Amino acid sequence: MYLCRTQSKDSTPSSTPIFKTSSPTIFLWAHFIFSIHPKMSLLATDTYGCLPWLDQHDQTTVAYVSLGTVAFVLPSELAALAKGLEASDVPFLWSLREEAQNLLPSEFIDRMNKTGKGKIVPWTPQTSVLKHPAVGAFVSHCGWNSVLESIVGGVPLVCRPFFGDQTINARSISFVWKFGVSMDGEGFTEKGVVRALDMVFKREEGKNMRNKVHELQEMVIASVGENGSSRENLKRLLKNVCGC
Repeated sequence: MYLCRTQSKDSTPSSTPIFKTSSPTIFLWAHFIFSIHPKMSLLATDTYGCLPWLDQHDQTTVAYVSLGTVAFVLPSELAALAKGLEASDVPFLWSLREEAQNLLPSEFIDRMNKTGKGKIVPWTPQTSVLKHPAVGAFVSHCGWNSVLESIVGGVPLVCRPFFGDQTINARSISFVWKFGVSMDGEGFTEKGVVRALDMVFKREEGKNMRNKVHELQEMVIASVGENGSSRENLKRLLKNVCGC
């Protein structure tokens, strides 16, 4: 089995994450994630000390927040997200561009730095962060690369999609594959953020999400092992494209 998405001119993207196919024309992102040697993560410099900060926290107690680099998040939503993170009792690591940090509520960053509850930085080594045992949830826009990296790390998702495939990814994660929860249609609200984090970290639903994403993680690992379907389909792709 392998994790991928396919699309032909006569179909829409598949909503089934794990499936079999004989088609050689599939681009397998999961293969490349797992093909990187663990030491390769050192090349992604942890400029802002995210990993040592995570080392100070217990297992599956931290929410990691990253909404990508393309979507524009309304200041009102950024403020609601910040207030929700502060109101919850979950420590968090937030990757947020410096220009966007200026839109956060007054003195929010200073309070988080002072209390140690939150760390807001302009960049993180995301794959390493998601593999860190302290991370228990990923608040994400649900771009496909982020979804795969979340599965690789075995981390449930809190979904806030913005455009493109992110919406169907979020719905599939929340209602089909069931290893995450979607924000309500209005986007981030303070109460919605608190409710979602409470669900993932404290309720039985969150335990079920964690079990489900671990099942998918095991499937993906198997798919890129010796004779795994991702590895074999990549070989077929290369043979089909370049005859090697």
